Amino acid sequence: MLRSDASNRNNGYMKFILLILFWILIIIMPLPVRAAEQALSVSPVILDIQLSPGQTIKKDITIANMQSQPMPVHLSPEVLTDSDEDGAFTTRLPETVRMASWIRLVPEDLIIDPESNKKVSLEIDIPSQIEVGGYYAMINVTPLMPLTGDRQQVVPTIGIVILSGFGVPDERPADQRVRIETFSLGTPVKDPGENIGLTLRVRNTSLHHFSAKPTISLRPLITGAKRTDEIPEKTVLPGRIRSWKQTLTNLPTGIYIAEVAVSIGGGNIVTGKTYLTVLPFRKWLPALAAAIFILFLLKYRKRLRKALQVFFSGR
Repeated sequence: MLRSDASNRNNGYMKFILLILFWILIIIMPLPVRAAEQALSVSPVILDIQLSPGQTIKKDITIANMQSQPMPVHLSPEVLTDSDEDGAFTTRLPETVRMASWIRLVPEDLIIDPESNKKVSLEIDIPSQIEVGGYYAMINVTPLMPLTGDRQQVVPTIGIVILSGFGVPDERPADQRVRIETFSLGTPVKDPGENIGLTLRVRNTSLHHFSAKPTISLRPLITGAKRTDEIPEKTVLPGRIRSWKQTLTNLPTGIYIAEVAVSIGGGNIVTGKTYLTVLPFRKWLPALAAAIFILFLLKYRKRLRKALQVFFSGR
């Protein structure tokens, strides 16, 4: 009887524990989420225009529905402000002195038929008096997707970047408009086969934005073929820094001169230089340490012999 009671008690404990585990799993398991799909495409993705006070600029935006169902879409202009060094833009609602407040979109809300496209009229009414410098905005194109059953539909918003400026072109030399803040390949000595982490940071010191296209070249100091790697192009806003991080691989043993050339258009290029050594120093290090130790013993063997005699004899 006692054994039966103990067995029932143990079964009750097991059921209780299993119930608790079941509810924990229910709580921590997320709702099924449909993977983000390519719902829309826009053209153009970037508008680069020159402003003239008092002028009205008119452009067409084409929005394509990539889905097999009708797509409600909402368009809204926002202020394109600071962006981080990796190139991600930050937006906020329009202000009266910002370019986003000059933008009209007709229509702002529309429904696009399945697998078709529609045009939206973009008008920029530029005030009669504006300050010299850069003006930037983002047109957010947001799909209005309803929930389907218990699944959450995740459809990303697409942004159209508007880059513009007012004022005379900056004719200063390139090295006075752009500055390479950082050009590094990590530690100056690498093992063969080791990944090389490239870090490049470029600052725009002018009043106008530009597109920066870096190219990295690695030239052996003694002999061997020159290696060239292109890095993705990025837009650099006035007074801001853009950074690039990339991994270089499969660099043979040798000593290299590493050069970066950053093109900002119109044949304007700024350059930077550093050095890199690729040697199997980790493989050689034990042998090198052993050789140094042996040379030390050979050079100071008499002194070491006397020191050992004194140590063991106590005199």
